[in-house]
Amino acid sequence: MSGPVSAWVERITGFVLESGMDTFVLGPAGESARQVELFAEEVAPAVREAVREARSRPSRSGGASRLMSDM
Repeated sequence: MSGPVSAWVERITGFVLESGMDTFVLGPAGESARQVELFAEEVAPAVREAVREARSRPSRSGGASRLMSDM
């Protein structure tokens, strides 16, 4: 991926919420030290917060959502 931090946050948050992904591998290119620093200090915390906020909102159906494994 490339682009601003906000684009990374939006895309990765989508992977978490829509696909259930919970592990990501960073393969930096170019200025790898700076990319790792940005990911650790800005992207990862912002994704965690966005996921926490999204999961704390009531579901659109009005009922509690349950996983098949919970049934």
